[in-house]
Amino acid sequence: MGTEPAAGEQTFVYSPDDPTPSVGGNDFTAGGYKRDDRLAARSDVLTFDSDPMAADTEVMGVPVATIDDRTEHADADLFVRISDVAPNGHSTNVTDGYLRLRDAGGATTIELDAVAHRFATGHRIRLIVAGGAFPLYAINPGTGEIPTTATVRVANRHTVSLAGTRVDLPVVGAR
Repeated sequence: MGTEPAAGEQTFVYSPDDPTPSVGGNDFTAGGYKRDDRLAARSDVLTFDSDPMAADTEVMGVPVATIDDRTEHADADLFVRISDVAPNGHSTNVTDGYLRLRDAGGATTIELDAVAHRFATGHRIRLIVAGGAFPLYAINPGTGEIPTTATVRVANRHTVSLAGTRVDLPVVGAR
């Protein structure tokens, strides 16, 4: 667990004892569009921001993320979010995707929720990668046990290769 990531890799550690929280999104009771600056600032997530949009850019459809993620333990969760970052730095969720993996290790493709959104000129597109989103999704104990009855929980180190990671956005127009 003490090894440093290779060039072109970034790491984070998901801890089931301090799970990455869900903020907004596809949650009936506490969902919707929410500022997620604090989520992006957590040490158990990775964030990647685009350059500022040169023109208004419309996205409509189902974004797909491919995350090249290796984990310490094969039983892992992968949560992906696209957010809209305003010029003042405030970030708001746009769409999410989630998978529970039973054999994590390598490129994983995740379809995010369908979206219709305009990223305004000067805004950035942010990709957030995390190992969970609690309480929207149950805490993954990292052991393969059923989350609600697990007796042991282990932290899981994720190593994401930037070379094998990409997001395909269904862009329909730019002005």
